[in-house]
Amino acid sequence: MARPVRIDVEDQWYHVVARGQRREKLFLDEVDFRQYLKELQNALKRRHGILGAFCLMTNHVHLLIHRSVFNLAGILQLAHSRYGRHFNRRHRKHGYVFQGRYKAYLVLDDRYLASLLRYIHRNPVAAGMVRRCEDYRWSSDGYYRKGRVMKEIDVKRVPGFEGARGSDRYRKLVSEEEMDLPPVFKTFVGQAGMERDLERRKRGRPASRWRERRGIPDIEVRTEELARRGGQRMEKLRLRSKARGLSRVRQEIMAKLYEEGYPPAEIARIFGRTPSAVLHAYERF
Repeated sequence: MARPVRIDVEDQWYHVVARGQRREKLFLDEVDFRQYLKELQNALKRRHGILGAFCLMTNHVHLLIHRSVFNLAGILQLAHSRYGRHFNRRHRKHGYVFQGRYKAYLVLDDRYLASLLRYIHRNPVAAGMVRRCEDYRWSSDGYYRKGRVMKEIDVKRVPGFEGARGSDRYRKLVSEEEMDLPPVFKTFVGQAGMERDLERRKRGRPASRWRERRGIPDIEVRTEELARRGGQRMEKLRLRSKARGLSRVRQEIMAKLYEEGYPPAEIARIFGRTPSAVLHAYERF
């Protein structure tokens, strides 16, 4: 079966996730972390990309990348192939370092941007590696918090988080336990970005009608179908119950919907959860 074609549109931001082969470690020490950032910086510079945020975990990476005239694949292939050669040579290993294709998701709205920025930087906290975001060394949290720059990589604040006021907004955002986001940052892709014909979508056509014409079912229909497959009813899945069976099916469905391209805000609305909960479900499954 042919692999699905990526949506790769010029002048947009993307959330990129790449894992180690068989979920093995990508970084064994400080030298590896620094080398990855150097290779990423080199690829971004050569392919005219911008890094908005990053978090390097032990066996996977989260990146927020803005691509220009060169496609996203060109940036990631260059960075990851060069880092893979470094890793194998230095640690006397062979074979693939990264697991299959990286995953990339187009960022289209300001709520998604804010939840994503929080999610990326809170990964080490969620994994129990540190108690606070600022305690983790290998992320761009320090840059957003205090303007601290790492010599290996250049980071540019995403629109809405610039300057001292942006730092205050960022600190408040990542400190919140729940993802009840303030109404912020309409400048992210802007209304023009939302209306652009990313896949020849006609102006003014409702998103649900567009999805149906492209063979993508309405999110309500798709969610009901996945619930039936999981042997549960949506009435139960919408409850706040943390019963093991219900919780697992709910998270599996949220992860599946996100993987199929439905916006996290829509998925969260269906289940009465937050966009952050959707991203955590995807990370788990």
